[in-house]
Amino acid sequence: MTETYKDWHEKSTFALLACRASIKIYTRATLFSLVYGIEVVLPIEIPSLQEFDLEIQDKKGAENLAANHLSRLGNPYFKKLNENVINDSFPKEQLLVITDSAVPWFTDITNYLGEKRLMQLNKLDESRANAYENSRLYKEATKRCHDARLKQPKQFTVGDVVLLYNSKLKLFPGKLKSRWLGPFVVQTVTP
Repeated sequence: MTETYKDWHEKSTFALLACRASIKIYTRATLFSLVYGIEVVLPIEIPSLQEFDLEIQDKKGAENLAANHLSRLGNPYFKKLNENVINDSFPKEQLLVITDSAVPWFTDITNYLGEKRLMQLNKLDESRANAYENSRLYKEATKRCHDARLKQPKQFTVGDVVLLYNSKLKLFPGKLKSRWLGPFVVQTVTP
C-alpha cells in the first residue's frame, strides 16, 4: 500500500486509539481508563483470536430465534406486580434492595449485581480523584521548575544610569539601528 496523505481518515481511528490508550504523564492513567474504568484490551492481546482465522458475517434477513423464544415465555410475576409500586418517588436508599415476604428468586442476584456495580462506580470515582491529584501535583512541579529559571527583576535605585529597550524595533528591525535608547537617570523608584 502506498503511503499518501489522501488516506489520513483511515488512520485517524488508530491514532485516536493510541492517544486514548497511552498513559499520560500528568494523570498517570490512560484517558480510556478514566472514562470507562477499565484498561483497553486490543484484539491482538486476546490469544484465542490469534489462533483462529475468524470471519464474522452479518446475515441480513436472518431470524432472531432467541428473541422469538423469549417473547413467547410468560411472566409468572405479572399478576403479582402492582402498578402503584413503581412510580417516580421511589426512595434512592432502596434502589438496589429488594425485600418482600414473597421474595422472587432473582432478588439475591439483583442485590449482588447492584452492590458490585456500586463498587465499580466508587472505584472509578477514586481513580478519577487520583488522576486529578496527580495532575495538580504535576502542574505544581512544572510551575516550580519554570519559576526557578526566571531571572529575578533588577532592583534600581535613585541616580542609576539605565538604558531603555525599544520593543518597536523588534517588529521592524533596522540593519544598523540600536534597540536600546538612553542613557537615562533613575529619578524615582516605586515598589
